[in-house]
Amino acid sequence: LAKRIQSSGNHSVHIQMTIYEKELDIGLPVEYIELFGHGTPFASKQFVEMMWKSDYDAFTHRMALGFGSEGCRLALKHNRNRVDEIAGQKWAIAMVDSLFAVCGYGIAKKSNASIVYMHSSDLEPSHGTMKSFGRNYGILPMNHMTNGRDDFDHTKFIDRFLSSVRWFLSYYFNAVEWGAEMKGVLSPLVPNFDWLEFHRNLAFSFVDLPDLLLPPAPRTNDVFFNGAYCPAPPPPLATEWREFVEDPKSKGTIIVAFGTFVQWSQAPAEKREAFRRALNSLTDYRVIWAYKGVEDWRNPPIEVDSHIRLISWIPQWSLLNHNKTVAIMTHGGLKSVRESICSAVPAIFMPFFGEQARNAFLVRRAGFAETLDRHTITEQSVLDKISSVISSKKHSNAAKRFVKLMLDRPMDALDEGA
Repeated sequence: LAKRIQSSGNHSVHIQMTIYEKELDIGLPVEYIELFGHGTPFASKQFVEMMWKSDYDAFTHRMALGFGSEGCRLALKHNRNRVDEIAGQKWAIAMVDSLFAVCGYGIAKKSNASIVYMHSSDLEPSHGTMKSFGRNYGILPMNHMTNGRDDFDHTKFIDRFLSSVRWFLSYYFNAVEWGAEMKGVLSPLVPNFDWLEFHRNLAFSFVDLPDLLLPPAPRTNDVFFNGAYCPAPPPPLATEWREFVEDPKSKGTIIVAFGTFVQWSQAPAEKREAFRRALNSLTDYRVIWAYKGVEDWRNPPIEVDSHIRLISWIPQWSLLNHNKTVAIMTHGGLKSVRESICSAVPAIFMPFFGEQARNAFLVRRAGFAETLDRHTITEQSVLDKISSVISSKKHSNAAKRFVKLMLDRPMDALDEGA
């Protein structure tokens, strides 16, 4: 969206990022707040371990909100001049993430810019309430599906009750408790920061999830759903990757990629072993497993057969668009949801964090994905899910139909947003 805004007219678009190590070039001017030598609070060992052992619920989200506050404290303590420099520039519009971007809220407020909220998924319950969108979150799928629950039926009392309880907890932790915490954190930058007033004065709220996935709910004129788009066509696969996936003995390629936060080296041994054994048995396929910490696929940290490659980074979008790719196993983050839809590659979602379980439920309901519970995975359950999506064209055909409907618009979603 930022690149589309820049290309749509005489606009200068800058990205503000707080970084703890050098970042890759993203193709736009970046206003960095550098905190080299300080670890990102989100790399907390306790938090990483919790993703394997616990559900991500309102209480876990409360911990993550605290990490957002801590990141801003570090910025104001160790690079205050840079924060003031960015906030002091005359920005016309400030587009800020709806989750964890504490210094972003302070910079936007101090700069007196018109503020646009960016939601990576649907409108979070606490934000929808603070903005008075008139939504009854008791009859909408829970933002954090937990305790093995990967479904929602608004006709069932227990589902409505649980959704209402989680809405209340979400609102209290975010609007009340975190609002008070941010007032203190941002006091050096914005005295008397008011979290509720910040929401009342937002110019727009943008939602980056395809709106066709979402259930019916009230909308207002200041909410724009800009998620009905596909990424630009990917570059062709490098020779090394192409030779591996185009092996004539292979029936197809299976991608295993669970995002930035999921570290298989810290997974419970029995769960990592269940995945390893299941994937090792798929000798008729080629498996590409994004495994954090592996720089050379020739030296994997676990024992895998020659049809499997482990590596830290994979060209996921290029692989998904290759005609040999038959499935992707992933976490249900927005990027993976969009790429699986747009490539029409069936997905198996095993959620870990944030709204991923809800995303997985919405995509499964649309007919082109299956879900896997990380708490109960076994070798057989992994194999059963893979078999269910590669044994027929049902999921792929549903994805093709969905993306056709999603893109059938009078105007491109990104152009309209810009």
